[in-house]
Amino acid sequence: MCCIVAGTEGNSMFPKGNFGYPQMYSPEKSVNLTISNSTAFQVGNNNFLSVGGESDMKMNQVTQGSYYQQHGYTEVLESNALLNENQMHLLRENLSRKWKEFARTVGFRQPEIEEIDHDYDRDGLKEKVYQMLHKWQMKEGSRNATVGKVATALYSLKDTDLLNQLIRLN
Repeated sequence: MCCIVAGTEGNSMFPKGNFGYPQMYSPEKSVNLTISNSTAFQVGNNNFLSVGGESDMKMNQVTQGSYYQQHGYTEVLESNALLNENQMHLLRENLSRKWKEFARTVGFRQPEIEEIDHDYDRDGLKEKVYQMLHKWQMKEGSRNATVGKVATALYSLKDTDLLNQLIRLN
């Protein structure tokens, strides 16, 4: 895994250019980095973030409601449309390690989460996600497992990548 840091020349902590993590880096663990004196940085192949500047100052002044509107979230957060199979497949394939947080957000209690975790421990993470989503649909009933409820949960988890993919399938 390698990152590109666009820093200023002479920066002793992270010189301008590429750097990599030590071999013992584990993707399951989070990595905290402090990046300063930079205008932009890239993590991975397709992710780029511009730091500072006029657009960030404007964003700090935007209220949450207009932020939803600006990014097209209002409609999906209020949607009463039932989840379709493509949307369920998207969730099953992408929730992975966030499945417990998602489950709490959609109303599962801790004992229910632990039961799913224990019962499907040998079957792997994807099966746990599948079973959690299946139980959630059964719990909500055929008319209440809506796109809006899933979108609200994803938004509260700050998983805007998955939320945007869900919107594209809506």
